[in-house]
Amino acid sequence: MVRATTQFSIQDEPLMEKKYAISRYINGISVNGREYVLDESYNVILFGTEKEAVRFVFEEYGLRNTDPNISDTEWLECSHGIYIDTY
Repeated sequence: MVRATTQFSIQDEPLMEKKYAISRYINGISVNGREYVLDESYNVILFGTEKEAVRFVFEEYGLRNTDPNISDTEWLECSHGIYIDTY
């Protein structure tokens, strides 16, 4: 039997900050890969919060949630196929 000589603590690992990206399935087909919103250098644009990403989509594309019964993120997914996920 082998025993571990050191204990691992999650506190030993530096926490990575969550970032959010905006994407959609290529041609709206879920078996295809996703395409992401990019900056001028072709890097994925990352947002600090989900709300920042939603605000970007609403402002850049002139969208507005028309269903008060679901969240902005759900509305983007259901009505436009736009996803905001951690990256």
